[in-house]
Amino acid sequence: MKERELAEILWKELLQRDVPSDMVEAIPYGQKVSLEGDRGQDLGKLTCYWGKKGPKITTNELTDLAEPIRDRIDGAIDAALQKAQGSLDLSKPLAVPEGKAKKGVHIWVDGSFVKKGARSSVGWGLAVMRDGQEIHRDAGTEVEDGFEAQWNVAGEITAVLKALEWCRSEGIREVTIHYDYEGLAKWPTGRWRAKNPHTQSYARTVRTSGIDITWNKVRAHSGEPGNELADGLARKAAEAALKA
Repeated sequence: MKERELAEILWKELLQRDVPSDMVEAIPYGQKVSLEGDRGQDLGKLTCYWGKKGPKITTNELTDLAEPIRDRIDGAIDAALQKAQGSLDLSKPLAVPEGKAKKGVHIWVDGSFVKKGARSSVGWGLAVMRDGQEIHRDAGTEVEDGFEAQWNVAGEITAVLKALEWCRSEGIREVTIHYDYEGLAKWPTGRWRAKNPHTQSYARTVRTSGIDITWNKVRAHSGEPGNELADGLARKAAEAALKA
């Protein structure tokens, strides 16, 4: 039963991230995984499916979660889906169906946090397309001093800053940035108040970059190719750092 296999993979990924969980009732065409918080509170359930388009994990039964625990859960979901589908082939360029190419410069950004035992690493990744053709990609683990403590956002923020650096080096003044963590757009646009020196610095850098940015939020773990590629690049960089 593929759904149970996916649930077992997810369960192990959650435990590695210190999220207590357990497999509970099977449902038609699916398997549920229950979650607990650090104090034993019920956080709701994840549901694992395996449809015609492959594995899927839904989060609609989760309660209103604090940001750190939600990021740990998102990381476990991402890792479980990648393992269930097999390793993402990062050597292939982004493929856009004929007639659906987006005009202009579009950059997909994402971050990844990987923890193994007492060691952890933050990765960032980005992929650039112009008029439907991939023209650049980059990834790494370096983040600004002090940002290591904010592991849940450090990779995502660094990916945006690296994307803007690349735009300036290429003389690009207008870009669409596709992202899945809402703070990336809400801090520099003022919809969220940047509460610490690092997010304040990020917001200031973006606002004064001289680049006209159109922000497009995409849903994480939804199979969107650009988001999956950026996430895969970030995760590969973080995992490589732990092996060094």
